[in-house]
Amino acid sequence: MEPTITPTPFPPTPVPDTSPEAFTFTLEQPAYARSAEVLTNTVTIAGINTQAPLVVSAGAEYSIASGDFTTGNTTIANGQTLQIKTQAGAEFSDEVAITVSVGDYETSFTVVTVPQDITPEPFSFVAKTDVDLAMAYTASATITGINDAAPISVSNGEYAIGDGDFTSAAGTIESGETVTVKVLSSTNFSTETAAVLDIGGVKGTLAVTTLAQDIEPDTFSFESVMDADLNTVYSADAITISGINDAAPIEVADGEYAINDQAFTSAEGTVHAGDNVVLRLTSAATANTVAMATLTIGGIANSFSVTTVKDLQAPTAKIAFPPPTAKTANTSVIVRGSAEDNLSQITDLKILVNGQDSGVTIESTDNFATWKTQLDLFEGDNAITIVVTDEAGNVNTEAAAVNMRREAFENSFPHEGVGFDLTVSIVLDDTTDNPRLLIGRRYLFDGTFISVDLATGVRTELTIKGLPTENTITESIVLDKQTNALYMLSTDPGDQIIYRVDLASLQVTHSLDLTDKLTEPNKGSLRRMLVDRETQEQPRILITMTYENAIGAVDLGLTEFSVFSSNTIPDVALPYEGPTDIKLMPGSDSLLVTSERTNQIFEVDPNTGARSLFADPAASTETSVWRSAAAIGFDVYHGRNRAIATGHGGEDFLLAVNLETRATKLFSESDLNMKIDGVYAITIHPNYDYAFIYSVGGRSLLAIDLESGQRVIISKSK
Repeated sequence: MEPTITPTPFPPTPVPDTSPEAFTFTLEQPAYARSAEVLTNTVTIAGINTQAPLVVSAGAEYSIASGDFTTGNTTIANGQTLQIKTQAGAEFSDEVAITVSVGDYETSFTVVTVPQDITPEPFSFVAKTDVDLAMAYTASATITGINDAAPISVSNGEYAIGDGDFTSAAGTIESGETVTVKVLSSTNFSTETAAVLDIGGVKGTLAVTTLAQDIEPDTFSFESVMDADLNTVYSADAITISGINDAAPIEVADGEYAINDQAFTSAEGTVHAGDNVVLRLTSAATANTVAMATLTIGGIANSFSVTTVKDLQAPTAKIAFPPPTAKTANTSVIVRGSAEDNLSQITDLKILVNGQDSGVTIESTDNFATWKTQLDLFEGDNAITIVVTDEAGNVNTEAAAVNMRREAFENSFPHEGVGFDLTVSIVLDDTTDNPRLLIGRRYLFDGTFISVDLATGVRTELTIKGLPTENTITESIVLDKQTNALYMLSTDPGDQIIYRVDLASLQVTHSLDLTDKLTEPNKGSLRRMLVDRETQEQPRILITMTYENAIGAVDLGLTEFSVFSSNTIPDVALPYEGPTDIKLMPGSDSLLVTSERTNQIFEVDPNTGARSLFADPAASTETSVWRSAAAIGFDVYHGRNRAIATGHGGEDFLLAVNLETRATKLFSESDLNMKIDGVYAITIHPNYDYAFIYSVGGRSLLAIDLESGQRVIISKSK
């Protein structure tokens, strides 16, 4: 039998269900930044069996099954995911409401924007201490905790945002920006200055405090000097000032200082860091003595000491008068001189005579720099020795010595032999190590003259070589040291000739016959000569011509002669009456000429020969017995600005004429024991403090002390 087939019924058609199970959208945060993108959570649609319509309110987008976000109405199936995207409001505290419906189910959520916040998180700046004066200082901070531009302002300073310029004007600042505040430190020490920055009511202060004043420098020192010269300026090595931050006072005691090569001073001042300071002082004037200068800077003091050398050297002395060897007929003589000690003070000076202490009192007002005494003499030789002692105990037992003989004036000295003769000139020759006086011989016709050794007084006869005749006298001589030539005049009884003689060989090298130039050639008219290298471009020799009443001029080569000044050249005013001596007045462009028969001294212009009266000794009441003006010499080397004049008319005295006032006074008064008789020649030299005078009547060469006028004999013949 065939099986029975039961027919299966068709299932019933489902009823469409578009009502999903409830779902809710949540947000990640309660509030959002303005205009921020907002995403909801993802929900899965359940409880529907067919496509359900999906509607999202304006301003939102949706994503189904992680697809792209889109807008517009659509449908969604059971089991599909759904996510909503929207945007927060553009204003602070704004609310954006979003509605989503699936089928007949509707849900919503609200997006809230954050409220405005312009109050930043607290910020601060680290205070600065010990800062320099009047300097700008800065500090920075990054601003957080605001969501809008916050107002910014500053007091007592400036600020800059980011890389912007500094300003003090109010402005705004955004979150995350860096602000830098700047403040200027005080111009005073130990003083705080603060700049206050205000951002949205929150304040930050940058305080800077200047350093404390410091005028106490780092330690400095000076290296001492030993074995220093006396009375000499010494400078310490320069020091560089450090360790101060302000002008420090500086002062010095017993010295001077200089800052940065400025002038030295002893006045108080100020010094700054980096300055170089040099300290100096003058060493002591005595040996083994410490001189100390103290420099004080800002209360810190240090000293520079200079110690002079130890005195192991004895003092020295010189005798200015009498000469090394001399004699007198008087019972005493003035002894004067000088003493010197470069290291110590001189404490004692004694005079020994023949080895024994004379016991005389030494007169000195300058610690023996100069001294004198009137010393009694024994009959015969008196060996005078100077003994000096200094404060260090050093003794010089033979500091200086001379020999004075006391004996009758008439005796020869220091020996017999070569005799003096009449002369009108004496010449001091210091061209060698043994100075000597050269003296002519007027009455010997053999061309000889005398050399006197100034150390011993010994006389030597010298003969000029190459004279044309043996009948020649050495009337007058003069020395030209520049050419080492001796010029000699020969007069009566032969021709009137001037010779040039080589001093070393005594050989005649040139000559000029002046006989036909003279009106009375046989009367010995030529007298004294002067080598004039100062007043003319070409040097010349000036010659006084007694009987011609004129002054002649000859070139040094003895080629030409002319009359330089006479009673008609340039005019007849103030005529000469026996011109005898001529000298160039030191320190001037004038000549002085003695006029023998008028007893006057003329001043003569070296260019024109014009004359004027310089001095008239006979008109002075003090010297009214003056009867002639024979020779003149200048004493200007030791502060005495005068001329010493001699006469040969029997006067036993010498005159001094002041070169400024022209006043005349007695210089060396009459001395009957040491009488001067007929003085024709005088010379004064800067190396000697006495004048050399030749006395014709006494046949003697005398030294006249230029201070006291006392006389001694250097050399004498019978």
